[in-house]
Amino acid sequence: MRLFPPNYFAEEKDFSLAWQNAVRFCLKEGMIIPTEYGNKSKDICSTIVLSGSAIHHIKRRILHPKFPTSVKHLGEYVKQFTPEFDASVFEYTYYDRLTKYPVAGNIVTYEMNQLENIKENLRNSRRNQAITWVPQIDLESDEPPCLQRIWIRVLQKPDMQNYIYSKGMVEVHFDWRSRDLFSAWMSNLVGLVFMVYNEILGDDYEIVKLVDYVDAMHIYETDWQQAGNV
Repeated sequence: MRLFPPNYFAEEKDFSLAWQNAVRFCLKEGMIIPTEYGNKSKDICSTIVLSGSAIHHIKRRILHPKFPTSVKHLGEYVKQFTPEFDASVFEYTYYDRLTKYPVAGNIVTYEMNQLENIKENLRNSRRNQAITWVPQIDLESDEPPCLQRIWIRVLQKPDMQNYIYSKGMVEVHFDWRSRDLFSAWMSNLVGLVFMVYNEILGDDYEIVKLVDYVDAMHIYETDWQQAGNV
């Protein structure tokens, strides 16, 4: 009998293989835990490091053929990471939390664009991060954010005199409280990487290392049978 969810660590250069291997591990080794929704899930604590071709797969939106929500998420889902998306139908969106984070001032509450702040201060520093959690809202919410933090570090700045290093290099970390591995993991990364390039990196920088850390990565009981075919 397991006392706690197992730890999963993987380094992958293939985006689809990263998802496939994580799904298989979670199904086989994950701890069965009741959820807040009245069902069960198999849970792991995961750290997945992506590099090389995996980053290009994400940018080109190449998903595993058995990822269940690819059509929906590569269409409507990615729009949620843009300023044009109408967020009024949701309690929150990651884009709004990252670009309109509520900050309590001495007199009034104002909104902070954390992504713009990172872009303006992008340098070789360990201080470039943006958060989503708003305690006064999320501690009482039935649907608090799963993504908690984005951390970015510049590894090398652009060198316009050298063609090989004309683009700068960065590593990006995503820190999650909870994550649906089977139905959302791939599309989450596609949307977030799109937003990071669109709002921060542009054409000047390239992600060379992506670390995805999840406290509670899970596959819901309703998906166990379908996930077994991966």
